[in-house]
Amino acid sequence: MFTLALVLPLFVGTFGQTPTRCCYSHKFDGVLMETGGSLSLGSTTPSIADATIAISYDFDEKVLWLNSSQLNTTSGAWESMIILRRYKESTEYIVKNGQCYSVRIDHPITPPCVPDGLDYGGTFLFGSGDSALKVNNWRGNNNGTTVSINVQASDCTPVSESIYGIVGTENSVTSYIFANLKPSLSHPARMQRPAICAHAIQLQAVGKRGLEEMVEHIDSALVPFFL
Repeated sequence: MFTLALVLPLFVGTFGQTPTRCCYSHKFDGVLMETGGSLSLGSTTPSIADATIAISYDFDEKVLWLNSSQLNTTSGAWESMIILRRYKESTEYIVKNGQCYSVRIDHPITPPCVPDGLDYGGTFLFGSGDSALKVNNWRGNNNGTTVSINVQASDCTPVSESIYGIVGTENSVTSYIFANLKPSLSHPARMQRPAICAHAIQLQAVGKRGLEEMVEHIDSALVPFFL
């Protein structure tokens, strides 16, 4: 049985009344630091996730840009790729090793908000002293998984998130730290389809199982509350 222990930041107490669910900025840049693992049903060999993912998000235009650097635990090498999801076109572009692929997506972009299905879990301080960060915790079930989200109490900036449960045919545990968040887009041009993708290869027609698995991992494991 695959088990992953999550170490959470120290916290102190709870405060006041229950806050209302909140939303972060409709446009932002940031970095996700991902650690986790998954185990296919019936398997005894876990798959480990260790990735740093730059992100640009635009809820109004329905576009998500990701630049993922992920550790290949078999080879020990870091593998990079760019994913651009243009939800209005129902299309996801994947750029890897100088080639562009595309795949159809059939789900809408998710608002950058705490999901309705989560319950308030308390207000805590991350750290200590004058530099302590006050956060609200929200936890519960979302899309068949158990989710715990910590957001900054003052403005709903996401701080951390853990997700576990069965995703597809895998038992999955994933933890995220959010860093360098800024409520605006520094590089709007990256939200447009890259020139290399003008004649993108349909991913379903390509026998690149490794690339498909990498994309499936991001689609299933990379599901912080705003994705």
